[in-house]
Amino acid sequence: REVNKMELLKIKRQDKSITSIQMARYLGIRKETYSRKENGHKKFTNAEKIALSVILNLKKQDMIDIFGREIIWVF
Repeated sequence: REVNKMELLKIKRQDKSITSIQMARYLGIRKETYSRKENGHKKFTNAEKIALSVILNLKKQDMIDIFGREIIWVF
């Protein structure tokens, strides 16, 4: 079965043994808001995307695989 883009984010998070509650705290948002974003119902802000890349040690290709080409690269 093909993994959708946001499922890939969840897999990356779980690979680091980070719960959705911890990730929400790291991003400074409510757990429910994080869950809606991780499930694709809301979009992550660019600042949150950058934070995710740092927290999860995501590479450029990981970010493109998860968020598509909508990434704004500032580094």
